[in-house]
Amino acid sequence: MKRLAGLIIPLTLILATGCGHEVDARSGGLSGGRQVSADYPSYESMDQLVAASDTTAIARIGEIATREIDDGGTGIAEAGVPMIFYHATLIESLEGPAREKQIIVGWPDLDKMPIEGRSSLDDGDMVVLFAQVLTPRDAPGIDTQREFYVPVGGDGGVMDVTGDTAVARSPIVRGTGTGVDTSSDPNGHLKISLTDLRAAVATLSNRPASPSGAMD
Repeated sequence: MKRLAGLIIPLTLILATGCGHEVDARSGGLSGGRQVSADYPSYESMDQLVAASDTTAIARIGEIATREIDDGGTGIAEAGVPMIFYHATLIESLEGPAREKQIIVGWPDLDKMPIEGRSSLDDGDMVVLFAQVLTPRDAPGIDTQREFYVPVGGDGGVMDVTGDTAVARSPIVRGTGTGVDTSSDPNGHLKISLTDLRAAVATLSNRPASPSGAMD
């Protein structure tokens, strides 16, 4: 598994950072306006996202599995940050090991800890995930899940899928780093067909492009 700087760190710091920018994440009640800030590498193109991820996959987000306070293994809930873990269905694995059909995806609990500029995951969302696959050993503040997918760089590691097109949630992500054609949506976010996305990820992972997955 790939790890940021080889360190075991609180899970929410992976998710709550703005990809290379200082983040001001204010808790909605755990610690009365406590600020969480951290500095991590920017993921400004698809090649950087694939390099930072254990796997790239298309998944459909489902219902909430568990909510939990990630205390970083300290045992002090007041020092922790709230997380949501969603059931999700793995539709297609684009890069990385093939895994079971049903997976768990971790995301900040934005109802309890609003983060400026952070979007939500919702039941029914079809998304591309550039994700690390973690266990409680990697994120010692987590007790309710044995294995879970964590999109790298928060919104940067998520693309929304509509039909045969994927659109990056983060405006920071630009291009694929492979020469594969992309465009922009009306908001200036990276837009790419799933066919070109598969080709780009295959090139970046040095393997043949997979055929179209079952997008049911």
